[in-house]
Amino acid sequence: MANKRRRLRRLRIGALLLLGLAVAGMLVSAAFGGTGAWAWSMAFCEAAAVGALADWFAVTALFRRPLGLPIPHTDVLARRKAQIGDGLAGFVSDHFLRPELLAAKLREQDFVRRFAARMSQPEDARRVAGRVRGYALELFDTVVGSQLEALIAGVLRRALERLDVSRLSGNWLDLLTRDDRHHAALDEFLLWLADLLGDEAVQDRIFRSIVVGIENKSGWWKALNTVGLADLVSGEITRSLPAMIASLQDSLRDPAHPNRAAFDAWLSDAIERLQHDPLTQAWLNERVRGFTDSAEFRTYLTGVGRDARDWLRADLAREDSVLAGWLATGLTGFAVRLQADAALREELEGQIERLAVALAPAVDGFIHRHIRQTVRKWDERDLIAELELEIGSDLQYIRFNGTLVGGLIGLLLHALVVFVPPWFG
Repeated sequence: MANKRRRLRRLRIGALLLLGLAVAGMLVSAAFGGTGAWAWSMAFCEAAAVGALADWFAVTALFRRPLGLPIPHTDVLARRKAQIGDGLAGFVSDHFLRPELLAAKLREQDFVRRFAARMSQPEDARRVAGRVRGYALELFDTVVGSQLEALIAGVLRRALERLDVSRLSGNWLDLLTRDDRHHAALDEFLLWLADLLGDEAVQDRIFRSIVVGIENKSGWWKALNTVGLADLVSGEITRSLPAMIASLQDSLRDPAHPNRAAFDAWLSDAIERLQHDPLTQAWLNERVRGFTDSAEFRTYLTGVGRDARDWLRADLAREDSVLAGWLATGLTGFAVRLQADAALREELEGQIERLAVALAPAVDGFIHRHIRQTVRKWDERDLIAELELEIGSDLQYIRFNGTLVGGLIGLLLHALVVFVPPWFG
């Protein structure tokens, strides 16, 4: 801006000096009698001065009133600011945003093919991913970072609130049990449980837990102690426990045991109720909603959001960002597929073109209104100063040309006065 101001000032001074020279030449020519060669000099200088003054008036009238005088049709740009805004908006709309122009420009650019050619090169894909990472990090630090924790927690909570846990659980269990797929996992678990119960140390802990439970919760155990029957009961439990565990182990290891059939029947009934029974669904979903509304769960989600935010910020700050790596790999893979699949390229080009054409009216309307409103809100003095800096330097050359061309026309007219009348002598 400073350079533009200096250039405009120099050109204005130059045009003014040229006017001064024309006036000075006219005065000198008149002082020497204005005849002979001085007549030609006077004709040139008079016409040059008139041309310089006329063009000064014309150039000045665009931006302000010459000498502050209320002359009609001056101060043109300030007075017609609204019309300028409307005209500029219409020009942009008619020459840049018409749907058919956008569609033709997109076809001319062949954007999809060029994108595929560039992004199929891993280095270019990494460069683009790196720039996206930088933009994302800047956005994270300036806007998103302080809000992301609450955003993540809110998204997770709303997702859980909308989730039909009952139906989802029923469908999941139905998928797991279809074609008896659950039996293999159930067999492994039951065999592990049978082997665990066969361990003497485990049996001893079970026995002691039973005895302690009876001692703590049964008043009659003290009565048994007074008559010496407590040891008898303990011994009987001790002797019978291995047989009970062995029987349980046999049932666990037997694929055809009735308990397995009962378990399958119970599981089938549970799946049916989870999928189709409104009461069961309402009960389970209500329990889940109560859990998601609890202060403990909200605190947990806040912690999850905070951890996710910190991880995302740390990853974006790294040159070897995991997210940027995923993006680069995805871009390269997609570009390679585009290069190999002409039908996909054509379909994507059509989608982009249709999207641009569909959005064009809305974008056109927005930009049209934006230009009009922005120009109308401009301060006249700021508008004139900005326009004068942009085009004022070129307009000063009009003053130069007007001075010189005016002088040449003055010579031509003087020549007509000198040479034409004698022909009619």
